Amino acid sequence: MHSLDPVPSDRDRNGPFHGWKDLGYVELSDSAQRTELLDAFDAGIADSDGSAAACFDPRHGLRASYDGKTYDVVICFECMQTIWFVDDVRMPGFLISGSPQTVFDAVLTDASIPLAPSVNH
Repeated sequence: MHSLDPVPSDRDRNGPFHGWKDLGYVELSDSAQRTELLDAFDAGIADSDGSAAACFDPRHGLRASYDGKTYDVVICFECMQTIWFVDDVRMPGFLISGSPQTVFDAVLTDASIPLAPSVNH
């Protein structure tokens, strides 16, 4: 799980996480924590009402490996949109609700990973 800096002026098109500055990451080796995160992620997708804004200022990223492939998801909980990649090839995005953000933020802060300021700060 990655904490991303959404500020466009800080964005490096060749940056470490699909062009976004990575503020830090944590590998989820604990299966209970991984399950909690994935359950929240799945619920957020299921809870989406199909609405989205146009900002795309992502603050969260997920990376998973399965069957020899790497899957990355870049998430903006402000506009409820994602983009994702399979082995660095961009796929069509999908919508998500804001419900997983609390769990995602807790995972990062528990690992002492800084969070980018939200628009509310």
